[in-house]
Amino acid sequence: MGITERKEREKMERRILIINSAKELILEYGAEEVSMRDIARKAELSKATLYLYFPNKDTLFREICDEAGNRFMGCLGARLKSGLPGMEIIRLFWNCYLDIYGESDDMIVFFSMKRYLAPNYPFLFLTAGNNCDVTYKSYNILKDAVSRGIDEGSFDPDINAGAVARSVLLLFSNIIEEAAKLPKDVRNPALVIEELRKIFRIILNGITVERPDQSFLSASAEEERNA
Repeated sequence: MGITERKEREKMERRILIINSAKELILEYGAEEVSMRDIARKAELSKATLYLYFPNKDTLFREICDEAGNRFMGCLGARLKSGLPGMEIIRLFWNCYLDIYGESDDMIVFFSMKRYLAPNYPFLFLTAGNNCDVTYKSYNILKDAVSRGIDEGSFDPDINAGAVARSVLLLFSNIIEEAAKLPKDVRNPALVIEELRKIFRIILNGITVERPDQSFLSASAEEERNA
């Protein structure tokens, strides 16, 4: 390996170290309480070195949020195909969530940083039409899925697709925020997933014309991949 390649690899490794250090601190103390000094100390870097990679905390947090959102949207985009029934799109949404966030605290980190960067999150991103934000993209995917289910006759024609999509995302946000308030040593990602699963079941039972097959809500991400 040449000098240039080695230096590039070292830069990438240091960048990953900074990001992971920031995530650990956010999980422990919350985004508001974490400073660039704290991150530099955690990563065992000088503040000057840290600022070579990220000029401020907001820039660092936005990159972490964008990376987490892009992973989710990449998973969903790879599985979405034209002509899928509305319920199938919702199934894919749920299983991509499990694949990306199900066994980690990444979603707690994501929401903590989003709240720091935009105190009105997620309401702001559900109303402002911020097409670059993963929350708004998720909202549109869910809204379109519900609209498609209405057209197919599987969902109640009197429901408002946008209201359903907003309810899902806002309830998800509330559950994750409550989990984030717990001490780190007692947080359990499996319990968070179970609460989210209950929310999905309640909403689906409320919008379907006939009681739906919700077996996909009980399957793990691994089971889904092997199905």
